[in-house]
Order: sequence, then structure tokens, then C-alpha cells
Amino acid sequence: MIESLNPIYTKYNEELKPKVSEIEGRLETFEEPLLGRVMEQFDYVALFVIEKDEELKDMYLSQAIASLDLAVSASYQYLIYALVKKIKSFKKRYGGKKCIERLSDGDYAGGFQKLEENARMAVREGNSLDDYDALPFYKDAYESYTNLEQIVELMPIAKVKRGKLFRTIVAAIMSIAISVGVGIGVERLLSGV
Repeated sequence: MIESLNPIYTKYNEELKPKVSEIEGRLETFEEPLLGRVMEQFDYVALFVIEKDEELKDMYLSQAIASLDLAVSASYQYLIYALVKKIKSFKKRYGGKKCIERLSDGDYAGGFQKLEENARMAVREGNSLDDYDALPFYKDAYESYTNLEQIVELMPIAKVKRGKLFRTIVAAIMSIAISVGVGIGVERLLSGV
């Protein structure tokens, strides 16, 4: 392999491919604009390989890197869309802010709201720039939304634990009541003899 292509293939394999897999898992599709960016990147790589003129080779290499960065930026945008959709669905199902405040007695509420605001601000900032310059903002938003998703996934577990705790307490109280009742009955029986 041509050594100058190593950074492209490394970024493609370590950053873009996992994001594309995640997009396919979350959205069950491969979005067409992203496909165009990936094809464009490989077209520039092919042109780089066959070109003899060093100046043109450098230009094709730069364009391949730019296309890859745009593909990564687009992948973050699709993943943000999927994560926002999941979080909105969660809020609708569980009652939004109030359920977050109840989760672990409010331990997650402040962190959740801060992450959500950071993610929204990063998306807003990214949307005000072109896709190439927006890449770090979309990456930050994606990371914040991924952390939000982890909190969201704790909610059903917390509800189950709370339900189990309630049933355990009721069972313990009933067990004590039955023991006291049996004790009183045995005492009456023995005292009557």
C-alpha cells in the first residue's frame, strides 16, 4: 500500500466505518448523501494512485481527505438525528423532565440537563458552519447525546428496581404481620389450655 494513504485508511477504518455501522443499526439504512461522500473519497484515492504529476497527486490526496472528513461529519449528523429521536421518544413515554428528576432521587437531573444543553449548543454551532468546519461540533454533540442515551437507558432499570423494592417491603411487612398473628394465635391457644 502507498504510505501516504495510510492516514486516510486509518481514519476510514477507525472513525467512519464504525459510525456507518452504527447508522445502519440505528436507522436501518445507509443514507445516500453519505454514500456519495464515501464514493467521492475513493474516487480521489484512485486518481491519486494513477496520477504521475506530483502537484496533482497532492491535490487529489487533499480532496480525498476532505471528502472523508465530510463523510465523517455527515455520519455524526445522522447519528445525532437518531439519538435525538430516541431521547424525544423516551421523554414522551416517561414524562420528560419529571422522570429524570425521579431517577435515582434526582442524581441524574442536573447532568442530564447540562448534557442536553451542551449537545443542543454544539448542534446549533455546527449548523451555522459548513460541514467541514462543523465536524468538531457535531462530534461533541454526538458524544453528549450518547451520554444522554446512557442515562435514558437507566430509567426503565430504575423503575424496575423501585418496583422490586416496593414489593420486597410489602412482602417483609406481610411476613412480619403473619408471624405476629401466628404468635398471638399460638399464645392464646397455649394460655387457654
